[in-house]
Amino acid sequence: MYSFNNNNILPISSNPSSPAKDWPTAEKPDPRRRRICIGLSAVAMAAIAATILILAFTVYKVREPTMRLNSVNFKDLDLTKNLTVVADVSVKNPNALPFKFKSSTTTLLYRTKQVGVAYGPPGQVGARGTLRTNVTMNVISSKLVGDSKFMEDVGKGSLELETSTMVGGKVTILGIFKRHVDVMMKCSVSVEIGSQKILDQHCAQRMWL
Repeated sequence: MYSFNNNNILPISSNPSSPAKDWPTAEKPDPRRRRICIGLSAVAMAAIAATILILAFTVYKVREPTMRLNSVNFKDLDLTKNLTVVADVSVKNPNALPFKFKSSTTTLLYRTKQVGVAYGPPGQVGARGTLRTNVTMNVISSKLVGDSKFMEDVGKGSLELETSTMVGGKVTILGIFKRHVDVMMKCSVSVEIGSQKILDQHCAQRMWL
């Protein structure tokens, strides 16, 4: 038979009748303070977004890259075989960001007839920088000799040529906005055969975004 010693039993509470409202509880968040924090966060996000848009459409607004035909040189002036023409072309990037472009296509025309085509390699022009490159193309001599006006022009010492260059690329703004850019330049060029210097040139350029 077991016996209990009242001296070994400890009371659960010194005041058993104490109500539950006197127990410690977690403090409830203040709804007003929470709304203020959410409002401030929204204002900050809106300000950041507005700043990005302002930079994108003002400071980093995409401007038209410009191309220039610097010179045209003929190699292996032998009409019994195809000619080699080297065009010195510059691409100037007026933007505050690099312009990355794909392969370019340059077409050479003589009296509206296509006599040669060349493909330039892809590359990149730094911010507000200029890239100068050579474009080499093979010209089909038979198309030149077959034109009755060609020998007349050779006798005069100059050739009237037309070039058309197309290049596409993109500018990335703040690492977020990517703007695709296509540039086409058409030039009418008068080249002196002896010195191979450009006597006159008129170029028109167009850009698509």
